[in-house]
Amino acid sequence: DVLLEVYAPWCGHCKKLEPVYEAFAREAAKSPSASKHLVVAKMDGTQNTIDHPEFKYRGFPTIWLVKKGTGVPIEFSGSRTVEGLQKFVSDYASVSGLFDVTRDEL
Repeated sequence: DVLLEVYAPWCGHCKKLEPVYEAFAREAAKSPSASKHLVVAKMDGTQNTIDHPEFKYRGFPTIWLVKKGTGVPIEFSGSRTVEGLQKFVSDYASVSGLFDVTRDEL
């Protein structure tokens, strides 16, 4: 699965989201399951386009989860927090338990 943020360098909302998105990416990298099954990515929407009819963004930032093998984006509309991103990914990812806490992590 891929979590993709489309941003604009000049966008105030994107600048506010940046530390949250980076913290989420660090948490995903530390999670044994998420680190194997989730790619966290960013794309400058002012410099790049996605030539696919389902990937149309009307504003910045736009965050999508694309499940492995589908090519269909699911747009994020939750709380712009690490926990909100974790909940979104956990609810829609193709693999369950990406952010479950293990006994070793306690």
